[in-house]
Amino acid sequence: MDIAQGALPVRYLGVPFSPRKMKRSDFHPLLDKISARFNSWMMKHLSFAGRFQLIQTVIYSIISFWASMFIIPNKCVRILEKMCGSFLWNGVPDTGRGAKISWEFVCTLKEAGGLGLKSLADWNTVLWFEADLAIVCV
Repeated sequence: MDIAQGALPVRYLGVPFSPRKMKRSDFHPLLDKISARFNSWMMKHLSFAGRFQLIQTVIYSIISFWASMFIIPNKCVRILEKMCGSFLWNGVPDTGRGAKISWEFVCTLKEAGGLGLKSLADWNTVLWFEADLAIVCV
């Protein structure tokens, strides 16, 4: 049987698997994927509510998929939040100006007057506590 021997890191479902701890550079595919999504939506004249809905459903789903397997480095989380904030307010993911309110306020509960998006940093931490709990309880 001629079976080729593979080498790590291997990509499965778009996510790299490696025997070592993931470095910040290993998260470039995630940043590129999110950036490509934003760029594909830029030419569609979306309302604020439309951009908000796309961030909440599509972007957060992609990030959730990665965060359920790895701890996303804080630097990457800040970049992702900056891209989301820029796209939300300006329709363009690369500009840093024009936010009407702070991202922390956007991530505040609706009952408290915010927009109700989840904080990516908090969400990343919670997903990992959940994974640790599942391992401990087994």
